[in-house]
Amino acid sequence: MRLLDFFSNHFSVSDSNQSMMVLSPILEREAIAPNLFGKFEDLLIAVEQHPAMLVYLNNDRSVGPSSQRGKKLRGLNENLAREILELHTLGIGGGYRLQDVRELALAISGWSITNENDVGRVGFKFRNKSHEPGQRNILGTSYAEAGLTQGHAVLRDLARHKKTAQFISYKLAQHLIADEPPKDLVAAMVDTWMKTNGNIKAVITTLVKNSQSWDYEAKKFKTPREFVVSTFRAVNNSQPIDQSLLNIGLRGLGLMGQSPFNAGSPAGYSHLNRAWMGSNALMKRIDWVNLVSRRVRETPQSIVNRIFDSQLSPLTVKLLAGAESRAQGLALFLLSPEFQRR
Repeated sequence: MRLLDFFSNHFSVSDSNQSMMVLSPILEREAIAPNLFGKFEDLLIAVEQHPAMLVYLNNDRSVGPSSQRGKKLRGLNENLAREILELHTLGIGGGYRLQDVRELALAISGWSITNENDVGRVGFKFRNKSHEPGQRNILGTSYAEAGLTQGHAVLRDLARHKKTAQFISYKLAQHLIADEPPKDLVAAMVDTWMKTNGNIKAVITTLVKNSQSWDYEAKKFKTPREFVVSTFRAVNNSQPIDQSLLNIGLRGLGLMGQSPFNAGSPAGYSHLNRAWMGSNALMKRIDWVNLVSRRVRETPQSIVNRIFDSQLSPLTVKLLAGAESRAQGLALFLLSPEFQRR
């Protein structure tokens, strides 16, 4: 779940209009989930060709200026190309220039979606009449005219680039381990990335097997999504998660500022501790916990005994012992440092 969460946020799209409300959730299901443990280049191509990403960043209407359609229409759009370089692969400071953004936009011009006049499978559609003809030069590499596969070739090279390996390995370690992950761990992940041409499973295996990933200290403060999911997992043993509780969960995500597919930016939601630890954010967690704790029947001590294999701090034990009610005890436990961090 955590890896899916990471890449869903890494390739963030927002339900900013009616079309995106339909398309946003299926990007995760159709493009990200099936490619989680394969090559990053396959995941990258699947995402960039998905209607959700094409519509969100306006590439579905991007027309090369010298294409057949470009002679009558003006409409090259660089949004998707810019985010591919800045957010999806190399990262800010990854060595690309404005000219590389434009060249990539030309390489993926014509990457669009089907409409009511098209026959066959609904989804991605390469429109050759909108594709800019000719050779492209990106990051010092020349790509011959090859229609749809010209863009594929660029994306595969970007996925295998060392800057991409560094950017995503660091970001993964930040998400899973600590805001300031160990340099040796990140270096090992980058080394695996380069040796396997971006095999995600191999990179994650390197992270998991590294001793620095098993530090006893919980260094990550749970995001609202992680907090809501872990809360429901904690109480699921005593009662089923029915529709009313699911509605409370969704309400909580909105209240705490992490509604699904609503980051409002291609950069997605922050995975850094400081983004979720402000006083206002903590007050909203308290409000949500008070709402949940009144619905749970199991005693706090029973939940603690079932899900914690480590000793709670003396202060947390004291607070739980002094709770005036089951609901208050559960609220104190869910808001404790031990439960708020991972």
